[in-house]
Amino acid sequence: MSILEAALNKSPVAPEVNLELLAENTHGYLGAELTEICQRVAKSTIHESMDADIQRQREKRAKAEAAGDDTLLHQL
Repeated sequence: MSILEAALNKSPVAPEVNLELLAENTHGYLGAELTEICQRVAKSTIHESMDADIQRQREKRAKAEAAGDDTLLHQL
């Protein structure tokens, strides 16, 4: 558990993440392995967030184009 906490000390962790359960399911993993897992999850989360932002922007642009709203298009 302490290795996970150390690997995640600078990362925001959602309240619903059960670190105790994660520690139980990764028993025997090396510290470097746990750190790598935490880093990969953090990067994946960032990519998912960026992809969602891009998708929202595309949807806004498509709606603006469909509505013929040039003012909104220039803001996007």
